[in-house]
Amino acid sequence: MAASYRMESSLRVLVAEDDPGIIKLITFLLRKNYYRVEVTSYEVELMSLIEKRRPSIIVMNIALENMDTIDVITKLKEEERTQEIPVLCVSGKGNELKLMRALQEGADAYIVQPFTPKELLDKIVASLKKGE
Repeated sequence: MAASYRMESSLRVLVAEDDPGIIKLITFLLRKNYYRVEVTSYEVELMSLIEKRRPSIIVMNIALENMDTIDVITKLKEEERTQEIPVLCVSGKGNELKLMRALQEGADAYIVQPFTPKELLDKIVASLKKGE
């Protein structure tokens, strides 16, 4: 499924995550599949990167300590220049209520940890196709 996007190096993924292991997994997987990747765990930096580089998709851990992720999703979906950027929420078990709220506020899809690299890549590709 990911083959249709593999050679398009213009696809930029902005990852909002604070777990070094998850960051390493996601960045390795995406770079291996020819995506450009940037990572942050801070809301101010996230908003700045969105403004400067307009990502193709945002992959966001919904339980970040340094970010009100629900507020970020709400802001992104309210603003005309960012509302079309797909948001894929990453969640651990036990965050179902926050995950449902993220979807209500406009997140496009979610994936629950633990997940396989293929599952994550498939979710990203599906979210990108949905946002076309």
